[in-house]
Amino acid sequence: MSDLGPAAIREAIALHEVFEAWLSSGEAAFSRIEAALDPAFRMVPPDGRLVARQEVLDRLAGAAGARGAGFRIAVEEPFVLAAPPGHLLLHYLERQRTPAAETLRRSAALFRADPAGPNGLRWLFLQETWIVPPG
Repeated sequence: MSDLGPAAIREAIALHEVFEAWLSSGEAAFSRIEAALDPAFRMVPPDGRLVARQEVLDRLAGAAGARGAGFRIAVEEPFVLAAPPGHLLLHYLERQRTPAAETLRRSAALFRADPAGPNGLRWLFLQETWIVPPG
């Protein structure tokens, strides 16, 4: 594991804690989310679309408190898949729970080293695949 491995694991956990607070109550610093995502950030959510950074931020901004007080997110089983110089590819499971349902997705996140980013990293790309979809 490169020197970025522990930082990437910390960052994945920390950002999902911010997502949990934002989506459950709206009581999180949205600027923390913005700071984490590289200007070139893209993601593929479980539905398979390619989504640019601004669309991700717009959707999150409109979802403050939308999941309610019982919403929880957990990052499970994180491990480094690859660590080329200045970058790191992290795999983890993301479990989301509400009082009524639970989902599970497999995620692979590409990080770029950036001393100005949270935990010294910026998220460049995220790919998510359903293991347990909603409903």
